[in-house]
Amino acid sequence: MAEEFHILTQEYLGIREKIHIVGHDIGGMIAFTYALRYASDVASVIWSEFPLPETSNYEENQPTPALFHFVFHQIRDLPETLIAGKELEYLTHFYHRLAYNSMGITVEDAGFYTLAFSQLLATRRYQGRFGSLPLVRARCGRKQKVVERERESEGPIACDVGRSKWVSKAR
Repeated sequence: MAEEFHILTQEYLGIREKIHIVGHDIGGMIAFTYALRYASDVASVIWSEFPLPETSNYEENQPTPALFHFVFHQIRDLPETLIAGKELEYLTHFYHRLAYNSMGITVEDAGFYTLAFSQLLATRRYQGRFGSLPLVRARCGRKQKVVERERESEGPIACDVGRSKWVSKAR
């Protein structure tokens, strides 16, 4: 999806200056991947409410039942089969169990998200986030250590450092 976003911004919208990317939940993973792949096109990147794969936060939260869907969506075709026709029920589970304010998602909002999630291969998009794992490993390293050399030489990039996040200054 990062590549699709790059094509959208560069070719269709004709944006030539560096962009600021904000990603929430799975969008954060897309934003992170975009910043890794297209660092020269990024002014800054911000993400929230998702544990970045291959980081200590991700590893610590893997066994949490509330995050079952991270593993569930890695199984090809099973989520599509089990969720088909029950997208609203599936998404509502998260609104009621994980949202800070479950009333923040209106019936209209839920309908919009359900329609989007019901599209052909929409759940495969969710799986696409795992495609960034090799990039995360290559840039941040398996132990999530960010060396000073990388901080100085790389563009806008973010890596987990213990429980905090480091984001380089926009160049």
